[in-house]
Amino acid sequence: MATPKINDFSARKKQLNRRAFLKIGGLALLAGGLVACDADTPGPTPEIKGPASELGDIAPSPSIKGPASELGDTPATSPRPASSTAPLGSARPSETALAFLKAWEDKRYSYMYALLTSSSRTNMNEAQFTDRYQSISDEISLSGVDTKLTVVAPPPGLNAIGYEVPFDATLKTARIGDIKIQNSIKLRPENNRWLVDWSPALILPQLVEGNTLKMLSDSPPRGEIKDINGVPMAVLGSLYSVFVVPGKIENEEQVLTTLGQALNLDKQKIKNAYKDARPDWRMNIKDLPRTTGQDVIDKLIAVKGIGVDEKGVRSYPQGASAAHITGYLGSVNEQDLKTLAAKGYTSEDVVGRTGIEAWAEDSLVGIKGGRLRIIKPDGSTAATLGERPSQPASNVILTLDMKAQKAAEAALAGRNGSVVVMNPTDGAILALVSQPAFDPNQFIQGFTEQQYKALSDDPRRPFQNRPVNGTYPTGSIFKLITASCALERAGLTMDSRFTCTGHWEGLGPQYAKDCYIKTGHGNITLNEAIIQSCDVVFYELGKKLDELDPLLLPGFTKAFGLGTSTNLVGLSDSAGVVPDSKWKLDNVKQSWFSGDAVNLAIGQGYLLATPLQMATVYAGLANAGPVPVPRLIARTERTGLSAPVNPQTRLQLPVNPTNMARLRSALLDVTQSPRGTANAAFAGSKIKVAGKTGTAESGKETPHAWFACYAPADKPKYVVIVMLEEAGFGNALAAPAARKVIDALSF
Repeated sequence: MATPKINDFSARKKQLNRRAFLKIGGLALLAGGLVACDADTPGPTPEIKGPASELGDIAPSPSIKGPASELGDTPATSPRPASSTAPLGSARPSETALAFLKAWEDKRYSYMYALLTSSSRTNMNEAQFTDRYQSISDEISLSGVDTKLTVVAPPPGLNAIGYEVPFDATLKTARIGDIKIQNSIKLRPENNRWLVDWSPALILPQLVEGNTLKMLSDSPPRGEIKDINGVPMAVLGSLYSVFVVPGKIENEEQVLTTLGQALNLDKQKIKNAYKDARPDWRMNIKDLPRTTGQDVIDKLIAVKGIGVDEKGVRSYPQGASAAHITGYLGSVNEQDLKTLAAKGYTSEDVVGRTGIEAWAEDSLVGIKGGRLRIIKPDGSTAATLGERPSQPASNVILTLDMKAQKAAEAALAGRNGSVVVMNPTDGAILALVSQPAFDPNQFIQGFTEQQYKALSDDPRRPFQNRPVNGTYPTGSIFKLITASCALERAGLTMDSRFTCTGHWEGLGPQYAKDCYIKTGHGNITLNEAIIQSCDVVFYELGKKLDELDPLLLPGFTKAFGLGTSTNLVGLSDSAGVVPDSKWKLDNVKQSWFSGDAVNLAIGQGYLLATPLQMATVYAGLANAGPVPVPRLIARTERTGLSAPVNPQTRLQLPVNPTNMARLRSALLDVTQSPRGTANAAFAGSKIKVAGKTGTAESGKETPHAWFACYAPADKPKYVVIVMLEEAGFGNALAAPAARKVIDALSF
């Protein structure tokens, strides 16, 4: 998960958005007849966009066409000057008009400015010209412009006073659809060229005599996120918004002192929040949670110039629980507007930044609507250019079960790590735990600098979604893949025998390795090697498979689904790493050695996988072959209609039924046999569990602890993966944590 940006009042102050610009520059814009936004225009609730299939695909703007005799041999693409300091233009008025309109379609405002007459350029500089076009584009949610010349008279010579070239334009907007206009470009000769005599009416013919443009937003409430049982995870809540109206301040020191004490803010930062504002503007200082005491609110509103309002905001009732799944919202910034403005977003909106909030943005926002009006100087409506009602957002229902989620969180007992609980049959994820976590409500209420720094600098990385994006060596839970490869490709059986003395020199004394039991396991079968997790047997298997074909074990590993995304529905997951000769040469600049295969055989070396990937591997073992696509989304719901997300099979494990049955039997004995590495953890369990312990080198003194399992062993209903970072041994820590999770599940 990317580290989020701080969302306090100082950051918002620096973000001078287009609407704020329109308010600040309102008088100048009114004088030019362009756009002014009323300072009292209500800000929208978190706005939302519909899926692409509902909004429709925006076709690329076609080339402008006109009569060949009039247009002449006009280049298909107008030249793009490196600098617009010198005017351009053509001896033919239609060519100048064509170039100007084509540049408008392409949003090349600097080029358009270079086609203006000297008097037009004197009235405004290039930055002002560009900002006017961009401001209108943002205000009306412009996504594209199509134009076409409609020449009706032969062009005059350069000795004429002026000339008008008619054109048709279609302004494509996200909020109200297409606006079709008929207009004309006024041209004047200057230095043997025709140049554009610009006025705001060239954008919209109604922008004359001080008229202004106003988009009245119509946006539906953002959809809710719920678990499979309807438990709310992201809903519409409320906050107290503390603001200052500069013109109503009577005692500034009292205002600063009161706000500083009540909100724990620096006085200078408070002052900076409103110092450049007009007297009648409401400048937000900080949001407070709805649980704030009434005595605090009363103290604030008792001071002239301070106000407190209740406002609707996104709320996360589960707090830090499942925070990495739900995600959080962030304010739309200038960078976002480069793509989102054309979809109807403004800098007053919010957008999903992480988790389901980001992944399901299209479903959660509905379709924006609005009404675009031309406003006369007296405030009356001169014309309505277009309108479209909004369409409701969808609620997103997750496969997550908050009861299972909280049980899995409790099983970690505050330790850094992951838990995955998944239905192997259909890939539905019931729990997806990442610890440590964070409270997404803070992104709504705002951080202090100290709070944000504490989170962002935390070496435990609380923003990382560990089960989905954390990649680790897997240790011995990988051995089932090595065993499968040996059974299917090397001619071995589960009864093939090996000798473990506790010490192995299969690659020579200089590359000697030890088993975790220093005295060795003695004469042992492959079946017992899985149950007891004998390292020496798997060193031998890695060496043998590499001798047969260095690509054999890496290829089989990929056939189990590692090294690529699981295609998780609901979040974007990491691919991990399956090393082979090409990968090592490309990334490490070294050749492949037999030792690499030996390390891979025990889930070490360069191998990296996510806990979710290992959940899909064990789902395939639980299903005796089919590996489902994991999913967090159960369905979306809107106005009584439900759209389910159907289960999908991702791949089939390349293991024949006989070998699969023996492997599954060995996994059961890991917990049931007295010699099994997880026998102690599952002693007395009413549910028979099949699983595998794992301990993986972490690069630090203490190893990672893994346990992968499914239950019940005969008819699997759940796959459970527990991974504890730098915690110790899998049998001692991860397996008991998995037992706690399984004991809390319903069978």
